[in-house]
Amino acid sequence: MIPAHKGRLIGLIALLIVLVFFLTRQEKASEKAQEKAVGNSIPIENQQKTEANSDAPSQTHNTASLNSKGENTKPVIQSIQFSPIPVSAGETLRVEVVSYDQDDDFVQLRYEWRVNGIPIIGNDMNTLDGDQVHSGDQILVYVTPSDLHATGDPIPSPLVTVLNLAPEIVSLPPNEDSNGRYTYQVEAKDKDGDTLTYSLLRAPPGMEIGTTTGLVQWAVVPATESQSSVAVEVTDGKGGKVIQQFRLKIVSK
Repeated sequence: MIPAHKGRLIGLIALLIVLVFFLTRQEKASEKAQEKAVGNSIPIENQQKTEANSDAPSQTHNTASLNSKGENTKPVIQSIQFSPIPVSAGETLRVEVVSYDQDDDFVQLRYEWRVNGIPIIGNDMNTLDGDQVHSGDQILVYVTPSDLHATGDPIPSPLVTVLNLAPEIVSLPPNEDSNGRYTYQVEAKDKDGDTLTYSLLRAPPGMEIGTTTGLVQWAVVPATESQSSVAVEVTDGKGGKVIQQFRLKIVSK
């Protein structure tokens, strides 16, 4: 039989062992719960960044869509040049345009030609026919760019003046007279279609020329060597001129 005091000691030891066991289990369970909570948790700052990053592609997509549909930029004209330069009468005139669209849209161009300030009706192309290009004309063209969403501002080209071309004498003079009379029909052409005027700058005494016809006539008379030199001038009234010089084989008798 175990004495009473020894029985109480054994019971106390057993109670301590049980308490230590339960306390140890609770401590381990608490540590596991904390580890699990730490593993699954995300700091608020990092969580906000993660959420912001997850929305970025969506925002970029919406912005691009908005730019192409709701914030279209008007196309613009960067440069306008004529070809050929200089511009000559009777030549087809072409305009070369450089345009730009920030949205990379297809740009359509409309042309409005003006000659001496008068609009050319019915021509919205980038060329002007040569039959509408005359010497002295002042020509410009307004170019308007547009895309599928908007129309840009019309831009005028530089003002160009069509050059005046000098006339050209295409005939050759006879050197001798016929039955005591000398005649020569001066033939001249002007690409601008200007009215031509004929005159004699130098000629033997009595020689004449029709100012509008170009017909040279002379009743042959004895002439010195110095008087047999002839110079015919043809002008177009716009600063263009041509001179033909020749010498007659007629000397004093």
